[in-house]
Amino acid sequence: MMKKILKANLFLCFCMLFSNAKAQEKILNINDSNALNQQKLITNAHSFAIGNLELLDTYLSNQKYRGTELRFISHTTRERGYCDWSTNIMHQAAIARTLNKQDTGSELYAVYNIEWGKLHKWTFLDNNLIIRGGGLIDSSLGVIYNTRNSNNPAQALADFNIGPIVSCTYRFRFLRKHPMAVNYQAFSPLIGLMFCPNYSQSYYEAFTQGNYDHNMVFTHPINKPSLRQMLSLDFMLFKTQVRIGYVGNYLQWNVNNIKSHTYSHALSIGIVKHFKFISLQP
Repeated sequence: MMKKILKANLFLCFCMLFSNAKAQEKILNINDSNALNQQKLITNAHSFAIGNLELLDTYLSNQKYRGTELRFISHTTRERGYCDWSTNIMHQAAIARTLNKQDTGSELYAVYNIEWGKLHKWTFLDNNLIIRGGGLIDSSLGVIYNTRNSNNPAQALADFNIGPIVSCTYRFRFLRKHPMAVNYQAFSPLIGLMFCPNYSQSYYEAFTQGNYDHNMVFTHPINKPSLRQMLSLDFMLFKTQVRIGYVGNYLQWNVNNIKSHTYSHALSIGIVKHFKFISLQP
């Protein structure tokens, strides 16, 4: 008798657990579309790049300096399932040592750049082609140091820019089974503000003696035509998403009787990670 009662109790407990599990499954199915709408998607890519750099700054020297640049890139995209707008955040840090054509002098280069922008999304080809466009805020802080100069050996780099940004992602399967994605992004500053000494002005005069000489300059495509762009390919290597690509920076300006440009071409490699945060409504 006791065995029959025990079996009956176990059977009832199993039925209760099964019905409870079914009820929870129905609740999750009901809220599934809502959960997809509430989910927050974050894509983060960390990359290292190495390439060629050409520097020219007539405040320091009339010669061009060329060398190897090392660059770290952190690129984050944040979006929500119910919204066509995404947030683009990018941090870049670069260092380089360059030489003039005669190898008689060198310039050291270091810069940090941050970008923050909002982009609208359009999808085509069953969501395999994603085109984004919007606006971006860009700011940089750095220095160029000429090892030969005893007077005015350094040039500070400080600017703030606003401009349009476009990006494109095309997802496909290589040999119909290997998922891949091609990404492209370009940004060109439209208006901005930058610090620059005048050609014959020293930093001692500007900061110690307070001799202001139009050192804060309004920039636009006429006196500062510049472009940043990135082209990359994402693919799976074992269980890791790898990104390889090209990074190009073409920055130039002609203000306060000083001509300067920074041209860099680099190859990059990094890792991409995706995060999803789902908020379930009670």
